[in-house]
Amino acid sequence: MKFGNLKSFADSKRVKYGTLNVILVAMVIAIVIVANSIVSVLSDTFGFYLDMTEEQLYTVSEPLVELLEEVSEDINIDIIFCCDKDQAQKSYANLENGGALAYVHSTATQIAERLDNVSIVYKDPVKDYDFMRKFTTVSSQVKPSESTVIIARRDSDGNYGTFYRTYHASSFYTFASMPDGTSALYGYSGERTFATAVLSLTQDKAPTVYFVSGHGEDFPYSTEDDYNIPALASAYMDCGFVVRYINLSDKQFSCTGDGCEESWGYTEVSALDKFTCTLCNKEYRVKDIEFSEERQIPDNARAVIVNQPESDYSSDELIKLSHYLTKSKGTVFCFLEPVGESVTVHPLKNLYSFIKQETGVSVVDNDVVKDSSTISIGADFDFRGNIANNNAAKTYLSALQNFGSSRPILDNSGILQIDERYSATTDSENGFNDTSALRYTLPLVQTSANASFNGETGKHTVMSVTSFTTFEENEAAYSYMVVCPSASFIDADYMNSNIYSNYEMVLALIHSTSNANVPVNLDFKAFADYELDITQSQANATFVCLVTIMPAIVAIIGIVVIVRRKNR
Repeated sequence: MKFGNLKSFADSKRVKYGTLNVILVAMVIAIVIVANSIVSVLSDTFGFYLDMTEEQLYTVSEPLVELLEEVSEDINIDIIFCCDKDQAQKSYANLENGGALAYVHSTATQIAERLDNVSIVYKDPVKDYDFMRKFTTVSSQVKPSESTVIIARRDSDGNYGTFYRTYHASSFYTFASMPDGTSALYGYSGERTFATAVLSLTQDKAPTVYFVSGHGEDFPYSTEDDYNIPALASAYMDCGFVVRYINLSDKQFSCTGDGCEESWGYTEVSALDKFTCTLCNKEYRVKDIEFSEERQIPDNARAVIVNQPESDYSSDELIKLSHYLTKSKGTVFCFLEPVGESVTVHPLKNLYSFIKQETGVSVVDNDVVKDSSTISIGADFDFRGNIANNNAAKTYLSALQNFGSSRPILDNSGILQIDERYSATTDSENGFNDTSALRYTLPLVQTSANASFNGETGKHTVMSVTSFTTFEENEAAYSYMVVCPSASFIDADYMNSNIYSNYEMVLALIHSTSNANVPVNLDFKAFADYELDITQSQANATFVCLVTIMPAIVAIIGIVVIVRRKNR
């Protein structure tokens, strides 16, 4: 090609405007890349994001903010990360290798933004050793490291004292058991952990709940070889309660070591401390505490738990339970495992008679509920319960966010029959109404109308609540008794699942019967589904952006090119 022809080709409109188009496209691409880089940096630095996950993994929930506002208004809370800010904000995608703090830091940042009395502090366990020593003077299972988060209550002088809780990053997550015996990361339970810590820090003296022992009950214990915290005990711990267990009988405690005969006398023991049997030298994570002379349940106990007893209670023990109900302002929870068949002498005859005498409720457990209308999850006789439509349910379970649609799951359940002779009407739905004794019982959870028991189909009661009213200096005081003929209601498999409302119902009952602030409606957020779940408004915004804004930009560029061509 001759030079003149080449110059003529270069000066042609096709080349000029083609070159302009290429330059404009390149500029748009460059702008998009630069903008994306800037947004990414700002997102990593300031936490900018749009949370479109179904579980709202990256967004703090309103119930948590409201709870913390209510309980921590008069105190200052520091959330201390034992690393720098960059380390705490590592990628969410690498949870098992350093990224676990990212979710925790995101929650902490949002809490601090919403509450003026909450601050975030970054400290290095090595460089800031003098500061970190404040959190190593008290016995703690977790020592400060880069994966540690400390939630502390700070006084006006900047001191923490013993008002702090130390957590490893794994404490903010829920793990699922795998078939091979290992555990896999399942969900994020950080909001519940934050709420538990703050609740415990707001109380100068934590309330106490007692699990009864001595009858084969499932109660908290810990030895050098075994550790057991029932799901119900964990729920109380989530509410900032101290969990202890207590033996009501006049029999002495004995060491459980093989062949050991040491007795410990009348004791109230806790699963949080250690002591050693003097005969066999076996170490237990319990503390031997002298029981009071009267050997009564402490009046200040917020709750007493009767959890799946295998042998009957003595009359002396039941007198102590009755004394607690009339003298305290607490609650007795009875979770019972059905016998499942008729027996000549019932193994819990005295306890069942006591329940009927105090509440008007008969526990019938010679069969189990069968309900083919609810979906089984694998157990032989599991079914979904329904919250009763009465004033008791509305009063005691009102803290449930999804009240009215919550459905707990139960397995191997007997039924409860409310004695109509003590009812104000012939309708057993109105409950047990002993006006002279100021006691009132109503159903809390019932089966569907299709459930059968002993061949009889209908709506059966599977949980009841009784309120007891006493007067002190002309002021009413209340205590409660909750009865459930299905121990599976508080099984870990059911309590730890966000599919059922068992855990939330237990927290609601603790809230209503103990007058305690509890982390209701703060369930864990599962990682099971990583797909984005876009709401209609988010979908509309995305549609407008992709279908309208981007084509408009392209159209404007095209118009500019056409106009320039015509004006040349």
